[in-house]
Amino acid sequence: MQRFPRAWFPPIILLLTLATYLPALRAGYIWDDDSYLTDNPTLLQPDALRRIWFSPDDSPQYYPMVFTTLYLEKSLWGLRPFGYHLVNVLLHAGSAMLLWLVLLRLRVPGAALAAAIFAVHPLAVESVAWVTELKNTQAGFFALLSVLIYLPLIHDEKPFGRGEWRRYGGSLLPFVLAMLSKTVACGVAPVLLAIVWWKRGGVSRREWLLLAPFFVIGAALGLMTARLEMAHVGAVGPDFNFNWGDRILIAGRAIWFYAGKTIWPFDLAFFYRRWGIDVRVWWQWLFPLAAIAAFAVLWRLRARMGRGVVAAAAAFVALLFPALGFFNVYPMLFSFVADHFAYLALMVGVPLAVVVVDAALRRWAPEKRTAAGTVLGITVIAAFAGQSYATARNYKDERTLWTALEKRNQHWMAYARLAWLDVREAAAASSAGDTARMRRLAQQVFALDALVRRQKPDRTDPYDDDAAAAWLLGDLPRAEAEARTSIAIGPTLSNGYMMLAQVLAQEGKRQEAVAVLGRALQVVSVRSPVFRPHAELELGTILMDMGRDEEAAKAFEASAALGEGAGAWRNLGTVRAMDDQYGPARVAFRRAIALKPDDRDALEGLARAAAIDPQATQADLAEGLRAAQAACGASPTARQLDALGMVKFRLGDRDAARTAGEQALRRATPDERALIQRHLEMYAKP
Repeated sequence: MQRFPRAWFPPIILLLTLATYLPALRAGYIWDDDSYLTDNPTLLQPDALRRIWFSPDDSPQYYPMVFTTLYLEKSLWGLRPFGYHLVNVLLHAGSAMLLWLVLLRLRVPGAALAAAIFAVHPLAVESVAWVTELKNTQAGFFALLSVLIYLPLIHDEKPFGRGEWRRYGGSLLPFVLAMLSKTVACGVAPVLLAIVWWKRGGVSRREWLLLAPFFVIGAALGLMTARLEMAHVGAVGPDFNFNWGDRILIAGRAIWFYAGKTIWPFDLAFFYRRWGIDVRVWWQWLFPLAAIAAFAVLWRLRARMGRGVVAAAAAFVALLFPALGFFNVYPMLFSFVADHFAYLALMVGVPLAVVVVDAALRRWAPEKRTAAGTVLGITVIAAFAGQSYATARNYKDERTLWTALEKRNQHWMAYARLAWLDVREAAAASSAGDTARMRRLAQQVFALDALVRRQKPDRTDPYDDDAAAAWLLGDLPRAEAEARTSIAIGPTLSNGYMMLAQVLAQEGKRQEAVAVLGRALQVVSVRSPVFRPHAELELGTILMDMGRDEEAAKAFEASAALGEGAGAWRNLGTVRAMDDQYGPARVAFRRAIALKPDDRDALEGLARAAAIDPQATQADLAEGLRAAQAACGASPTARQLDALGMVKFRLGDRDAARTAGEQALRRATPDERALIQRHLEMYAKP
C-alpha cells in the first residue's frame, strides 16, 4: 500500500474516521462527563486555569492539559456536545495519520493498512465516543507526535548539534503534554527504548542518557496519578486489597484479554464482569505463565522473526502496564479490564497483527500475497468500521449506554445507574405534578436496586437511591432507614449523610440535620473534596429554612467560592433579599445568571429584589424588567409573573402591572394567592 501516492491518505483517513463515528458526533453526555465537564465547578471559576494547573485536588485527576482543553472548548461552544465529540474524533483521526507516518519512517510493512484499521478499530470507540476520554485521544496524539519527532535521532550517529537538540526538545515537549493529558503515556519511554534496541541491536550509553528524562518524567507523574487515584479518586478499600500474587494473576489475564480484543474486537462492553481472582486456583496461573512463555519464544526466535516483533510485543505490554493491576485505578472497582485502557497499546498491537499476517501471506501464498492482502484488509476495515459504528450508537446518552450494558452482561453498575436515572426522572415528575409517573419510577428504582444488592451488597448506591425514592413517595421512615444504612456501609462517603439531612429536615428535625451535614463536611473535606461545595449548599438551605440567615449566607458563600455554581449564588441572593440587603442580593443573583443565563429562579430573584428595594435606581429597575421578562418565557409561573408585575408597577406602568398580576393570580397556588392579591390591590390604588 506504500507504493500508492501518499497524498491521498490523510483525507481518506479523515473521511473514514468521520463516517465511522457519525453516531458519536450526534451523541450527548454520559457517565463522568458531569464531573469532568458539565458540572465541574472548577471550570466555572474566574481563576479556573490557575486551579487546573496548580491545585490538583480541584479536579477529578491531575490532567491539566485535558481540563485546559475542556475549559477552552466550553468558552467556544458552551455545553453543546457536538464540539466536544468532534474534537475527540479529529484527534483520533490525527493520531491515525501520525501512526501512519511513524510506521512509514520505521519501514513497517502495511503502514497505511495498519493506520486505517486503527482509525476504525472497535476497541477505540470507548475512548473516542466518550467526552471524558479526551484524556486518551489527546494523550495518544501527543505521544505519537513525540515518537515521530524523536525517530531521526535514533538513526543519527553523529554528535548532537543545535538542530539535534532542537529536535530532542521538540520530542520531549509533546511527551510532557501527553503525560499531562493522561499518564498512561509514560509508556512512550519504554517504546522508544524498544525501537532503539530494534533498530540498533543494543542501547548505547548516549541513548540511555537521552531517554532518562522521559523515564523520570513518566515515573514522577505516573506515581502522582497513582497517589491521587487512592487519596482523591477513591481507589482504596476492600475492592482494591490485592496481594502481589493477585496482581500478577490480574496482569497475566489482562494481557491476553487485550491481545484477543485487538485481533477480534467484538462482543465489547462498557464494563466487563470482574473476574474472581484466587492464587490457590492453579489454572489462573496459566495466564501469566503463558505470557512469559510467549515472550520467551519470541526472544528465542528473534533472529528468524526479526527484532521488530519482539520490540512490538514489549511495547504493547509497556503501554498497557499502568492499567494491568499493579496500581490501583478506580475503574478496577467495576472490572479489571476496560476498552479505554488499551487505546495507546492499540497503536502497537494493530501494526504487529498486520505485520504477522503479511509475513504469513508472504510465506504461504507469495504469488497471491498482494491480492489476498488487499481483500483481507478491505474486509477487516469494513467489518471493524461497521462494529465501531454500531458500538458508538450506545454513547447517545446515559440511559442508552446503561441499557446496552444491562443487555450485554447484566453488570451491577448498569442497574445502579439506571436506578439513579429513574430517581432523577421521578423527581422531575414530582415537580411537574405527575404523581402517577413518579410512583411508577420509584417502584422501578426499588426493583433495580434489589438487583444491585444481589451482586454488590456492600455498595451504598442502592440505599441512597432507595432513600431518595422513598422520600419522593413521602415514606420518610423508610427514607431515613435507607440513608442510615448507607452511612453504616460507607461512613466515609457523603451521599448517605446528604440524603439523611434532607429527610431529617423534612421531618422537622432541622437541628439534627445540621449536625449530620457537619459530619458530611468533615467526610468530604478528607476523602472527596469535590463534593464539599454541594454539602455546603445543602447546609445553607437547611439553615435558611431555620431562619439562621447569616449562617446560611456563610455556607452559600463557601459553596460559591468552592465552585458549586449558579445554585449557591442564587440561594445567597435569596437569603440576602430576605434580610433586606437588596444591593448584595442583586450582586449574587447577577453572579448566578452569569453562570447560568437561563436560571429563571435567579432572574425572578433579581427582578423582585429591584422591585422591592426602595433605593433602586432607574437603571436597577430597567435591569429588573429585563430579568423579569426573561424569567417569563414559555409557561411562566405565578411568582415569575408576579415579579414582572412588581417591576412594571415600580416603573409606573400600572395597567401592565395589573395585567401581569391577574395572570399570576390565575396560576397561583393557594399559598401564593394572598401575596399576589395584595399586590393587585396595591396596583389598583390611585
